[in-house]
Amino acid sequence: MPKYIALSIFIGLMAGCVSNDRESEQLDSPSFIIPQGMTGDAGASAKESTIGDFPPLGTVFLFNNPQEAFTVTSTSEDTMVMKELESGAFMTVLKDSWLPPLQWGGEANNTDSGRRLFTPSPDNPKGKLTVGQTYRYFIETRADRPSTIEKNQYDCEVMKFGEIVVPAGKTDSFEILCKEDGIERVLVNWSPTLNFYVRHVLVTSQGPVVRELTQYVKGLKE
Repeated sequence: MPKYIALSIFIGLMAGCVSNDRESEQLDSPSFIIPQGMTGDAGASAKESTIGDFPPLGTVFLFNNPQEAFTVTSTSEDTMVMKELESGAFMTVLKDSWLPPLQWGGEANNTDSGRRLFTPSPDNPKGKLTVGQTYRYFIETRADRPSTIEKNQYDCEVMKFGEIVVPAGKTDSFEILCKEDGIERVLVNWSPTLNFYVRHVLVTSQGPVVRELTQYVKGLKE
């Protein structure tokens, strides 16, 4: 299965990514690094939220396990391209960013590149997340190296909404559990504030792999 996020990076690289013009949350403590009140359309007792616009160009997400930093390099109406700052590897994600990437690769990814075709169920609600709702997708994955084709069904249920604390700070999030062909595969905490996930748990044969947001640098407003 293609990996979800690319190669490792040192936190020190982030120092060169933050300018005085950006809204930056410094990694000092887990309290209110993402300020209270930045909850978009979702309040503390929200059951539903619209899926908003992608983050501005230049926004940087730093994750742990392994430590990697991704910057937003381009967006369209439905997709966002993120580039890993050290390796140059990229991934293209949908607005449904709790799903695996639409495309991934780059010069550093000599053994891991490919693309996916997503066919959402016509019953999926459009442009919003609702607690208790299940979203179904039929996914065809075409990996380039090695050359493989897989077809799977993803069923993602919005389990609950509430506050979460990750190393980057506090934010409200929707907890989404995705099953691949009926088997639990991914648990994601998706923030309507950032329009991206802040915690990602991938089930593997060796046990769960937990990744969390450790720093967030908002790009310049367009």
